[in-house]
Amino acid sequence: MEKDKFDNKMVEIESKSFEISMLMSGFVFEILENFEDLKSELYCELPYYDPASGYKTVMTEFIYLEADTGVLLITAQDVKTPVMWDELNIAAKEIVIAELHHKYKALKLYNNLTTKEEMH
Repeated sequence: MEKDKFDNKMVEIESKSFEISMLMSGFVFEILENFEDLKSELYCELPYYDPASGYKTVMTEFIYLEADTGVLLITAQDVKTPVMWDELNIAAKEIVIAELHHKYKALKLYNNLTTKEEMH
């Protein structure tokens, strides 16, 4: 059977998805370098696939880079073990990076304001 246009488009979609996934992972690794112990509080709701019960929404608590293994982990309420970054779908990853970026910018603005106040 020959490849048709949809086979080619599917390959292109999978390639772009892999590329964006790598960009998102790199973003999280780099932004966590700005937080103490490569760990940040993270309060957002994420879609999560639990193998035992299917899709559900979880409320996150922390995201951190495990130093020994280099694995990104997220702790969440009502989830017994940390969720690995790679277990999240692209929608959940987008929520996480948006929250981390927002927190990073807010802390940066706060630090700039407090530094300027001390100078006067």
